[in-house]
Amino acid sequence: MDFLSFAFGIIVGINDFLYRLGIFKKHKVNCFVVSVGNLSVGGTGKTPAIEWLVSWSLKNNLKPGVVARGYGANFKGVKKVHLNTDIFFGDEPEVIAQKFPSVPVYVCSKKYLAAQEISRIENLDILFIDDGFQHKSLHRDLDLLLVDSLSTEKEWALMPKGRLRESIGAAQRADVLLVSRANLVDQNVWPKNLRDVAAEFSKRKKPVVKINFEISGFTSGSEGSKVDEIKNEVVLLSGIGRPRSFELLIATKKKYLKHYAFADHFNYKTADVAQILMDHPNCSIVTTQKDFVKIKKLDLDLKRIFVAELGTTWLGDASAVEEILLKGVQK
Repeated sequence: MDFLSFAFGIIVGINDFLYRLGIFKKHKVNCFVVSVGNLSVGGTGKTPAIEWLVSWSLKNNLKPGVVARGYGANFKGVKKVHLNTDIFFGDEPEVIAQKFPSVPVYVCSKKYLAAQEISRIENLDILFIDDGFQHKSLHRDLDLLLVDSLSTEKEWALMPKGRLRESIGAAQRADVLLVSRANLVDQNVWPKNLRDVAAEFSKRKKPVVKINFEISGFTSGSEGSKVDEIKNEVVLLSGIGRPRSFELLIATKKKYLKHYAFADHFNYKTADVAQILMDHPNCSIVTTQKDFVKIKKLDLDLKRIFVAELGTTWLGDASAVEEILLKGVQK
């Protein structure tokens, strides 16, 4: 471990120790709180996991809510997501709000403040915290930890050498392990650290869920309607944490010529997308739901832009997680 990663680990450890001593305060709210988080920075599939959980809640006649930081949001304080305004709440909160219009989504850089506000105003049964594993200032009743099957061994080191925000041992704070994109990589070639973490969860009889990802279809950017197929040749456009996952998923449905992969949460300008359209006049552009919430606000003709709709299936100990959630809500 290099010096910077060692120093980063010391700082994280001190912070955790102060919370465990009670020197730093944890805030509670009056509903069942579920964190969906990870050990690493970006790209593990938290938003699709939250979407599955919200959908499950609605099917079980529960009233869910979601709290997020809202990366890149252009306001301060706590706000409820309202679409079709000049306010930008962050790409992921806007995706969730668009998919589930009846579900309140609140955004604040300090998630415990958003949790307090949403639980005070909304009548909730269950509250999902996006990227909440390191947000120790908010009490959680259940911690779901996401790890990515596409991760490499090198990534399983502390920042800045790797992508970890905490040491691997911190994984055991979680109650459930979720392995995202499990269908894209054979379990035998998972990184050793991932296999070790999964084995430790199983040994401690904690649920391990494998989440399969798939492209469930495409939506027209200009009309918002489902399309049976994209007839033109395709180029990809994304600004996500794991661009390779987008490539692998699209390849199961459609060949693509090129992938314009921008940085995660990239703030598109009209010229960025217009140039790609100009460079590929006979192609369609396929992008992600997360990217399209920003692209659709640009001054562009969206006729050649399509959105890949993502679907997930939970396998393994998924039924055990559902049982835990129902018991938690009923307490």
